[in-house]
Amino acid sequence: MRMIRLSRLVFVVALVTVAFPAAGMAESSGGRVSDGPGCPTGGRVCLRAHSKLDFRVATERLDRLRYGRRSAIRVRVWNIRKWTATTVRVCARVPRKRARVVSVNGRGSIRYKGKSACWIVRRIKPKHSVVRLFDVSLRRRASRKGLTKIAVTVTAGNSNPLSHSFALVAAPHRHRHSHGSRRPGSGASSSSTCVPPNSLGIVFVTDVSESMEISDPTFLRSRAISVGLDQLPDGSIAAGTVFDEYTSELFGATTVDASTRPGLKQAAQQLYDYGGTDYQEAFLGAQEELNAMPGADKKAVVFLSDGAPNFLDFDANEAIAAAGIPIYTIGLGVDGFPEAEGILAGIAAGSGGQFYDATAAGQLQAIFGSIVSSLTCGAPNVIESFSLAPGESRSVPFSVESSDSEFRGLVTWSEGDISVSAQRPDGTMMTPGTLLGGEGFVSEPTYALLTGTNPLIGQWQITVTAAQGNVGNVDISVNVFRHSLAEPPPPPPAPGRHLDPCATAYPKFKSTTRKALGGKRTVYNRAASLDLVCGGFGAPEDLKLTPEMECALVAAAATFGGPPLGVNASRACDALAYADAFRTGNWLGAVAGQACGYFSDVFAGGVGTVAAGATAETGPGAVAIGLFTYRALAAGLKIACGGLLDGGAKALGVKLEADHETHIALDVTRKGRCIQLREVVHQLQWSAVACK
Repeated sequence: MRMIRLSRLVFVVALVTVAFPAAGMAESSGGRVSDGPGCPTGGRVCLRAHSKLDFRVATERLDRLRYGRRSAIRVRVWNIRKWTATTVRVCARVPRKRARVVSVNGRGSIRYKGKSACWIVRRIKPKHSVVRLFDVSLRRRASRKGLTKIAVTVTAGNSNPLSHSFALVAAPHRHRHSHGSRRPGSGASSSSTCVPPNSLGIVFVTDVSESMEISDPTFLRSRAISVGLDQLPDGSIAAGTVFDEYTSELFGATTVDASTRPGLKQAAQQLYDYGGTDYQEAFLGAQEELNAMPGADKKAVVFLSDGAPNFLDFDANEAIAAAGIPIYTIGLGVDGFPEAEGILAGIAAGSGGQFYDATAAGQLQAIFGSIVSSLTCGAPNVIESFSLAPGESRSVPFSVESSDSEFRGLVTWSEGDISVSAQRPDGTMMTPGTLLGGEGFVSEPTYALLTGTNPLIGQWQITVTAAQGNVGNVDISVNVFRHSLAEPPPPPPAPGRHLDPCATAYPKFKSTTRKALGGKRTVYNRAASLDLVCGGFGAPEDLKLTPEMECALVAAAATFGGPPLGVNASRACDALAYADAFRTGNWLGAVAGQACGYFSDVFAGGVGTVAAGATAETGPGAVAIGLFTYRALAAGLKIACGGLLDGGAKALGVKLEADHETHIALDVTRKGRCIQLREVVHQLQWSAVACK
């Protein structure tokens, strides 16, 4: 709800509840308003009065906030009739020389007369209630003289008016303590020691009070929740609740993955706007969902409201903060209302969360994406906002470094028809129909999310195009987040010092020689067989293998022929120099033609396996030569030979006539076999046999 200027005050709480003689007619609101003999006595006074069975009233002085000579009066009015709506007029009056009513919040007609203010609502539905706050400022003289009377009068329909008077006393003046807030894009630092959670538990809490009809008439907050769900890694746990005067569940605590995400996003669209704003109910609902996430090792609450609460005596957020769970608060349209900002920022600061100021509903999707990205240790790379005229396009560049394990590009807009694509470093286009291994593309009516796990290293760019049929300009927000490798890549090898990838990968060289008919037979163990292939066995005689080529053979053997043996080659291969060579396709050198023919045999048909291995930090190829070098190899194979993994090398006319030794080398690399050598009458016979 939109927030007027609320004020701190100190006084004894006084409550009057107008009840009716009919049994069972008394209502209560979360235990705060009671009736008759059961009325609480701890600091509150309850009275009974009668009307003509049209309405019931509760008034309360608030003592939670203490801003010196300011007070707030909360008035709740129920329409208890079963069949008709009613009109209500609520007035608060104070002595002109001692105080003044400075504002009243809520929708409806408002009348100010200096010493009084009246709020008129044209229609309260049967069996529903409304709540409004009157903000009263006590004059300085009044604070010295003690008590100031305030009269609250309520009239509904043709009923007799109900009146109640009580006293306020000013509190000693205190300094306000402001809580700092960070805004999106303000450079809020994230810890360099951020540890991605194994299972993130998050509760999305969304305001659906009546004022949200104005703040967010097109329900972009539903899309914002969907963005958050799309940003969550598989295995996370999510819940969604909404609140007005009560809290209800959009979806309960659910593990998020490809099978559940569509249903959760659909549930997030079931929003409505009605009633008041009760933060206590909202945080109690969030606490219930958090309790249903015992498997989450990291939890958080994302809390959205378009103003301050009607009831300022809320404290359920304190229990969440005491459990070490951060609350990320978003104020929609509260800019210019410092008291509302202060309340939301204070909730965030007290829990270790962060406050976001959204001046318009169109910013909510990007904010939700930023929050979830920060919780999963994503670092912002690009943050841009611009406007596109019908038919206009714009490209936003971003870079993927060798130390990046993932990128997430989020493009959001409020209305209109927008198309989104991305260009990879190799010049190819990323669209929903042209995805490579590890890439994802989510396209929704108001946002697009492009993801790449172990993506191509280099310069990317996202292109956003507005449809010609748009009726006007469209505001676009582009946010790119990057996730880094768990460990930074190692530095390049020292000058003049290069390790032998083959010797490093296969140190346990062993062979067994026995006499055979007419000669002898030597069988090489698996390590020795791989070492022979790594050193050039089966390769064209005029193809001198470079360290990069040897690393590629080690990666192929580990990927296709089984897990690496004992000591791996990562010490020799996982270096920036080799990764850069793979990424650019320069690792084949001047003999690229012959090399492409040979390596097309080594990796033939392996596009799916290599791509899958490039997305797994524990994949055998990545373990063998180092994750980031293997990623670069997987990304650069097609660059080097024009799509050899898809058989493109054949079309280039560089495919070699594979000889017998090449077939043996492929059996060793791809099928996990061992090399056997028979020497018969001065002839050498090579073959591939099962390893013992």
